[in-house]
Amino acid sequence: MSNTNPATRLRNLQQQALAESRFDALVARIAAFRAYALALRDTGVTDALDAFDTLDAELIEHFQAASGSPEGLDAFLDLE
Repeated sequence: MSNTNPATRLRNLQQQALAESRFDALVARIAAFRAYALALRDTGVTDALDAFDTLDAELIEHFQAASGSPEGLDAFLDLE
């Protein structure tokens, strides 16, 4: 298990997603980012989530550019 603090790990997951060039891998990395954020929330590590909205918004913007979908990620994942 990594000794990286949760906030740093969350940022690292976001950066890995932003660096991804394959669309399917981008979606998988965004899912991993969100799953980790949910796990942090569920275990009460909320201080690491301070930047979640900003980081997630950057991922959504990146997804829209990569997919050409103005509906965005939530519509793609059928989360709306």
